[in-house]
Amino acid sequence: MIVKSRSESYELQGLRYLNTRMDLPENTKYRLSYLEKGYEGEVKFDELTKNLS
Repeated sequence: MIVKSRSESYELQGLRYLNTRMDLPENTKYRLSYLEKGYEGEVKFDELTKNLS
């Protein structure tokens, strides 16, 4: 049972846009990777628990 729909954070969206346009510093690339993995995990968790009551 999903109470609220999941959406990407503004930070994640912004870093994805910047990553395509410029060479990001290593610490920013790490932050982007961290945010992407976190979002993917949340979506996967939502998918696994959507049929629970």
